[in-house]
Amino acid sequence: MGGGIVKFNLRTNFLLHLAITFKKWINYMVLYRFFAYIILPRKNHRKSRAIFVNEAKKLGYNEFCKWIDLIPQTKKSLAWLDELNADIKILFVSGNEDHLFLKDILRHSRKISNSRVEIIDNCGHVCSIEQCDTFNDIVFRYLNSTLV
Repeated sequence: MGGGIVKFNLRTNFLLHLAITFKKWINYMVLYRFFAYIILPRKNHRKSRAIFVNEAKKLGYNEFCKWIDLIPQTKKSLAWLDELNADIKILFVSGNEDHLFLKDILRHSRKISNSRVEIIDNCGHVCSIEQCDTFNDIVFRYLNSTLV
């Protein structure tokens, strides 16, 4: 799970509530840019933030609203992570600057015996874009180690 989300904590629930509340009154791109800065606030997150926002432009308002309305259901569906078979191996890859989700990933991974967490330095939530070479190296090493 690259930049994985295993739980919606108080902060992410608050942000979700803001999005649901204001989606009809504030231009969706203003909201999207705001959330992009909340999730990816640092200078080195600029590329990830730009991609995040550019992809949102392709969505359009109606799709944005559908996406926002799906998130509460997604919160409930994360429970499957707690019920995983011990035979299933999980790799969590996250940036050390992922201030919204990293702590929950670390806490959750302690509960799963076959999980491993790799943390990329100087990287935010969207680690697969921000440091794609490092991310790919981690994933390839992990896949190679599980095949042996």
